[in-house]
Amino acid sequence: MKKALFIAFAAFLCAVLLLSLAACGKARGPEDVEGEGKVWYLGSKSKKKDFEDIENVLDPEEMYASITYSEPMLFGNYRLNDFDRSLKSFRKTASFEEISYAHPNLADSESVTFSLSTLPVKISAGPAALQHDSYGIRMVRTHDWAVLTFAMEGGGTAKVTCAFTVEGNKVRYAPVDYYRNIQDENYRIIGAEVNVGDTVLEYEFEFLGPYLTLKRDGQSVTLCAFSFSSDSSSSAPNIAGCVAAGSPRAEGLGFFLGAATVAGSHWEVDDYDFALDNFAIKICENGLMTWRWTEKSENGEEIVKSHQFIYFDCNYGMVLVDKDNTYFYYESSTSIKEASLAEGLSVEEEPAVAELTESEVDKAIEKKADLIGDLEKAFMGAGIPLRVDRTTGEIAIDASVLFGGDSSVLGDEGKSFLDRFIPIYTGVIYSDAYRGFVSRTVIEGHTAPLAGSTYESGLPLSEARAKAVLAYCLSIDTPHGSDLSATLEAVGRSNSKPVYGKDGQVDLDASRRVSFYFAVDLNAVRTAE
Repeated sequence: MKKALFIAFAAFLCAVLLLSLAACGKARGPEDVEGEGKVWYLGSKSKKKDFEDIENVLDPEEMYASITYSEPMLFGNYRLNDFDRSLKSFRKTASFEEISYAHPNLADSESVTFSLSTLPVKISAGPAALQHDSYGIRMVRTHDWAVLTFAMEGGGTAKVTCAFTVEGNKVRYAPVDYYRNIQDENYRIIGAEVNVGDTVLEYEFEFLGPYLTLKRDGQSVTLCAFSFSSDSSSSAPNIAGCVAAGSPRAEGLGFFLGAATVAGSHWEVDDYDFALDNFAIKICENGLMTWRWTEKSENGEEIVKSHQFIYFDCNYGMVLVDKDNTYFYYESSTSIKEASLAEGLSVEEEPAVAELTESEVDKAIEKKADLIGDLEKAFMGAGIPLRVDRTTGEIAIDASVLFGGDSSVLGDEGKSFLDRFIPIYTGVIYSDAYRGFVSRTVIEGHTAPLAGSTYESGLPLSEARAKAVLAYCLSIDTPHGSDLSATLEAVGRSNSKPVYGKDGQVDLDASRRVSFYFAVDLNAVRTAE
């Protein structure tokens, strides 16, 4: 067992759980800054003076008006600020209507009907926000899910589980009218049976920093992101999350953002560890977030860098928007693990990942980390300059090494490369240590998302290249040739999976690639001792 590698990999996958780590120092509450309202400063040494020389490059009002909204921007926990007291005031002016929905806490829940407020008083949306509400439903990936809490006429509140969609500045919540948790033999919830009804609750919405305002039928309510609210036990907001699949990565922020709820917490940015004294973060009540950090130049000189965004709080995650991109940092460690095991599986096979027990997932992730480490060690020993993506397992080969121009015919250099690559790759994945762990190898062809190109226009070339590589791999004489021929597949992805640089922009050269993925055999995972 390669303990060091596994520990590093596990730490990376469980990064968002760093919120529980003890930290030195004391978190500071928001400061009132003239002209900016409430301002939060995060980082062990973050102060107002850190940002005095940074010019604002984003106008929040203009940005909110131009943003294209999507469902993840409404992920998170929003509620009436100072909830108990505000709820009493809310009731005095609220209107009520009959709403039918399935109760999420009943074993087999048919729909019930109650008189509920026209506007919700709490919203929990997205996988991270549904840790405790409708637990099983977050494993069902057919919809984006939310739990809306309404005031009940006569007293009390009611939770309504909904599928939701966003179009423009409107959000539509469709209540679930049947819900049943699915449990395994140990009574652990592993999923849910669910049916979405025909009722639709539609609201216009608008954001301003941590505040979400919903409007319907001439009424409105403003909810506050929980970590910014007076109900939160912390005086500083949460900043945590793993970048979502397919999202660009913001400059300086890399793949992972750690916890910044209290001064002195631990971070992991890109592939390195930093103390928070290398970062200063400013979040304004109008939604403008400014990052300030330092880097060393080649001659050792310290360079101060900064980046500004419009910030959406997603509850242990966030969505960031600048003038060029939208960056999604809302994945949890659990979803990252499951996505890692789903790589290379078919659409029909993917749901089976959610059926694995937590222990089975952790053991599979541990073994996958060992396999990736052994592959990298073998490539390095053979002088092959390849790295394996620690999360997805992707082994990306530059298309220019294999093909010339826009051709799908393998060149001599490409054949020579594969002659060296395949014996090493098969020698590791079909070794005694991993035999039975890998169910198949998938070869993916990728093109770059050039201006004017479409998925359809790039698909033929990506498919042809993947098939050309597959055919040549099968012609290579190796001790594991029969294993490979029985498990090798090829597929074209066109420009659907671009590669992003550290500046958040698409790296066109890196996007032109042929990738190898190994798919984990879930049956082997289930039967492993």
